[in-house]
Amino acid sequence: MEKLVSWNDAFSVGVKCIDDQHKQLVKIINCVQRVKNIEKDRKKTITVLNCLIRYTDTHFITEEKLMKEYDYPEYKEHQEEHEKLLMDIFNIHSLYEKGDITSNCLMVFLKDWLVCHILDTDRRCGLFLKAKGVS
Repeated sequence: MEKLVSWNDAFSVGVKCIDDQHKQLVKIINCVQRVKNIEKDRKKTITVLNCLIRYTDTHFITEEKLMKEYDYPEYKEHQEEHEKLLMDIFNIHSLYEKGDITSNCLMVFLKDWLVCHILDTDRRCGLFLKAKGVS
C-alpha cells in the first residue's frame, strides 16, 4: 500500500529534534492511512488519530520551547498557528468521529496540514534556529 506521505529531504528543517518529530508525525499519519484502508475500522482510526493529536501537542511544545529559548522573532505567530492547527485537528477528529466527513477528506486534511506547516512555517523557524547554532 502506498504511503500518504513519504519523508524526503525537502521536509528537513535542519534541526535534528524537530526533523525526528516530523518523521514520527509522518509515520503516525501513514498509520492512520493504513488502518483506514486495510482494516477499515473507524474506531481504530479514531484511536490512531488520538495518538496523532497527543504527539502533535508534544511536538508543538518542543518547537515552542526552542523558539522561546533562542528568541525567535516570529514566535507569537508560530504559536498562534500551532493553536489553530490543534483546533483544526480536534474539529476534523470530531467530524470524522460523528461520521460527518469521509475518511478521504480526513486524509487530505492531514496530508495538507503536515506538508504545508513543515514546508512553510517550520522551514522558516528551522533556518533561524540553524543560524543560531542549533543542529
